[in-house]
Amino acid sequence: MPYAKEQKWRCNICKGEVIVDKDGEGDLVCCGQKMELITAEVEPPKPGEEKEETPSEPPKPGSPS
Repeated sequence: MPYAKEQKWRCNICKGEVIVDKDGEGDLVCCGQKMELITAEVEPPKPGEEKEETPSEPPKPGSPS
């Protein structure tokens, strides 16, 4: 089965995931089995699901910035 750039595949045994970076032919195999196509394209994060960054502490008065 051909695979295409930006497709996302998952192993149903170890749950490992792969994002394809080059088009190709053949089967993607993990743990001795063919991997399952999850999405045809990598989806951007949905609003509200972005990774939250931990705010840094403001500098203390009198300390160098």
